[in-house]
Amino acid sequence: MTTFRVAITDSIASEAVGQIALRARIAAPSARIAFSIHTNASSTEGVERGTLDCAVGMFPALPRSMHVQGLIADRYVCLMRKDHRLAGRLSLDQFVEAAHVLVTPSGQDLGVVDGWLSLQGRTRNIVVVVNRFSDALRIVAESEFLTCVPSRFLAQDKQRGLVQDRLVVRDLPFEAEKILYKLVWHERVHAHPAHQWFRSVVAESCSLPEPGGNGRQRRTRRRDH
Repeated sequence: MTTFRVAITDSIASEAVGQIALRARIAAPSARIAFSIHTNASSTEGVERGTLDCAVGMFPALPRSMHVQGLIADRYVCLMRKDHRLAGRLSLDQFVEAAHVLVTPSGQDLGVVDGWLSLQGRTRNIVVVVNRFSDALRIVAESEFLTCVPSRFLAQDKQRGLVQDRLVVRDLPFEAEKILYKLVWHERVHAHPAHQWFRSVVAESCSLPEPGGNGRQRRTRRRDH
């Protein structure tokens, strides 16, 4: 039995994991899929060592031995309770002074949003650090805390009801970059037919656009690191 090992970032795992498992089962009933929790560091190490066949995440930097395919762009948004005192208007000063829930699978004390804030010489007040976006939403729904999540995460069925009923979504009150989900894999499995098939299943399950409309997966070797 062939086992494919993949790590998926938490913000899209809720929908993607089930889709990958079901599509692979239909196309290759004898294959086994093993999912892992993604962090940029652990996934990069796993792909390099061969304990992962591929991974989906943001990956700000990658070694030359890896291939990367850009998937879809997203953006971070801010969430709070509907009756929160900042629900009407949110300034940068209010944003950094408010208490925040940070989501980081690695458990580190800084996230993507904090990197953007640092460029403006600002830091936010992080009072809780959790590993999953779903935990952050539940905490925010019951408190005065704010949290920042990728907007794509909020569109998933498991989150939509909570967001519609109890939370307010606001744009970040400062200039922020788009984020890009990427599929990465090692040179050693680049040309292997079974791995090419599995990567196509992962890409389709993450609702990726078809580059150029021709149905082919775009694969580019990363050489800028």
